[in-house]
Amino acid sequence: MTNEVELNINNKRPFSESDESSSKRPTLQPIAASLRESNLGLLESGDFSDLILRCEGESLKVHKAFLSPQSEFFRGCIQSGMKESATNEIVLVDENLKDVKLMLEYLYDGWFWEHESVPEKRDRWHCRCVYDKYVNPKEERTEEEKQKDPLIVCVRLYRLADKFGIPGLKKAVIKKFKQYKENNLEFNYSGELFPEERRSNILGQWHRLLDALEFCYSYLDDQPDANELADILLHPLAQAAPFLMDPKDKTKTAKYDFWESKGNLKALFSTSDCLTQRLNRSAQFASRLAILISWDSLKRIRVAEKDERLMDTENFRKETRKIFKVITTMLDDPPRIEALRCTSNSANGWDDEAERCNSTRPMVPVVETGLGDYAVGFECRECQWDEKPDTYLGQDDNDEEEEETDVD
Repeated sequence: MTNEVELNINNKRPFSESDESSSKRPTLQPIAASLRESNLGLLESGDFSDLILRCEGESLKVHKAFLSPQSEFFRGCIQSGMKESATNEIVLVDENLKDVKLMLEYLYDGWFWEHESVPEKRDRWHCRCVYDKYVNPKEERTEEEKQKDPLIVCVRLYRLADKFGIPGLKKAVIKKFKQYKENNLEFNYSGELFPEERRSNILGQWHRLLDALEFCYSYLDDQPDANELADILLHPLAQAAPFLMDPKDKTKTAKYDFWESKGNLKALFSTSDCLTQRLNRSAQFASRLAILISWDSLKRIRVAEKDERLMDTENFRKETRKIFKVITTMLDDPPRIEALRCTSNSANGWDDEAERCNSTRPMVPVVETGLGDYAVGFECRECQWDEKPDTYLGQDDNDEEEEETDVD
């Protein structure tokens, strides 16, 4: 007996009277145009499902092939030989249904939509646009409003990923936090984030930022890697903290008294009161922020010290080049070595012969002569009188040296 079916000229099996009526045939789903559309289509329709998740009274038809390779928990349930592997049903007792659906969206698509609103097209560009539409409220939001915030949704997904052993989902949440930080907390048009821009960015996201950080430490307090996620948002806050207390940029020198500025005090109390309330509710939040502020201050000091050392090195290099130029000039024209005689007599205008330097030997190059900003110079071997290299270079030589330095 053969299984071959006779096909007509259109490569289709000819219709026979024994066939069921077309009205009773199942409607076939359209063929997906992309892998993403295909995967999400399977999740939505439940076609070919071989596993059921039950959560909050709802049954979700899923596929072992998507869950098992990406989750330690689901792999254990499927391959353990226990009840779940026999019944092909897993009951999620303590989980939020919306969060579970977002988790499944990631497992099927490698990405998830964390926003409450659902546009026609859900992609990364529209995701950023939704973040940009946020308007900072004047007062702290209600708990219901907070739970709908996309950053808090991401925190919940982060914990869900840790619970079910889904490392890819944790990385996806971290990536979303970093994108939010880059686009909303550190965004600028000039290429360099100035203090006023940093301050403006933080204040524009003030309640969303603090809500996310507070929830992060309260919701992930039992996880050792909570700082990995929270630090992404804490770093910009720590960097902006000094500028939040100085809204008019008046603190320019150490002589300026911050506490004499009413504008500073008003800005300080308007932001610090809210922040203090949050920190009082979470000791971990407070201590971590203090640590990052200290580290940021230390880095600023180290950068300033490095800049100062670089300036000293550059000055030393310039003066050393001048020393070599003077020596080269003397070698090319030996009679000019007389100019290197000790100049202390003419410089001090001493009339007392006993106090005059009678050295006939030329002054020699020395390092660290105490000449202020100059690290090298010429010194008399008898009276230790020193001179800067510029003394022995003409104006043309000095101009030429400056041009060479600029080129370098």
